Amino acid sequence: MRIVYLGMFKDSTVLSGPEKYSKIIFQFVSKSLDSVFIQYYFKYYKKSNFYNRLLGIETTQENPLVLRLGLIKLLFYLKTYKPDIIHVLSAERFTIIVYIFKFLFNCKIVTTFHSVLKYEIPRDSARRNKLGKFKDYLWEMLAINFSDNLILFSTQQLNLAEKYYLLNKRKITLLPNGVEKEFYNIKKDFVINKKLNIIFYNGISDSIDRNIKEVIKILNEIKGSSFRLFIIGKEIILNDINFEIEFVKPMNKNDLINFLKDKHILIKSMSYDSFSIFTLECMSAGIIAVVSDNVGISFFIHTGINSFIYKHDNPGEIKEILFNIINGKYNLESISNEAKKIFYELNWQKISELYVNFYKNSI
Repeated sequence: MRIVYLGMFKDSTVLSGPEKYSKIIFQFVSKSLDSVFIQYYFKYYKKSNFYNRLLGIETTQENPLVLRLGLIKLLFYLKTYKPDIIHVLSAERFTIIVYIFKFLFNCKIVTTFHSVLKYEIPRDSARRNKLGKFKDYLWEMLAINFSDNLILFSTQQLNLAEKYYLLNKRKITLLPNGVEKEFYNIKKDFVINKKLNIIFYNGISDSIDRNIKEVIKILNEIKGSSFRLFIIGKEIILNDINFEIEFVKPMNKNDLINFLKDKHILIKSMSYDSFSIFTLECMSAGIIAVVSDNVGISFFIHTGINSFIYKHDNPGEIKEILFNIINGKYNLESISNEAKKIFYELNWQKISELYVNFYKNSI
């Protein structure tokens, strides 16, 4: 069986969720199946020019094979290589050409959706270019209508997508994200010496509102300054705060592992998230997550046992959960140990085996 993956294979060590997913799925599946990863001459790439965006070709990694191809070269490569499955790993605009020229390839097209663009784009302040928005909407429409199989991460994502599209349920498969073993291997003693160390992930980009100010407002109502908050993301101006805040830049994997060693609680925004790899990494490291029911990973959380769930339309529950934690209502060491066990269910080795079986069944 031959698999061609299409997406973004960044050399950067600081990756977004979709970028991390793309590299890891390819890395694991290529151990079992004949796989090639193809990316494009994206405009940020130093060799990107009009010629290369059409006819360019270069090898960026030998084993497993990663190629960078222009659009015309991509069509010829797919026609010659004859894959059994083309798997579009993320919403990259260059893959539009694959859906349009699907008739050239005698293979299945699988597409992974990390969000729902019709929902996301109006809420993303960075997407101001009308042509760019049109291309993104076109990609999503073509992907939904011309893919043979659609991969989503959670029922929350499926429910959201159904508000915008008439979906063929027979084409949809729900497959969760995974976590790397290095996060589970963090040696963590859940001891709170002075203050509770809380994390909030505000993203690599600040173009999406993750409700950080609303979360801070809730935390500000907890008296006694018995915790400090670490915000991963761009620094923002905050006034009248009665607890410690430290801003931390997004990190590579090794730095993130070191950062997590002495942290206790993760608060996840009440905004929608199809799954959240970061929450999974934190739980595998023994950090107790406080997430909304609007986040896909909540399916794997048993509140008060391995972490906590609050209602996204009642974020004030965050205050109640933290108040009870601070006042010793829960056995935090037990909950931390239970949180780590999510690794056994959602490690990338196990998830990649689900993908291999999915590919075999789909053809």
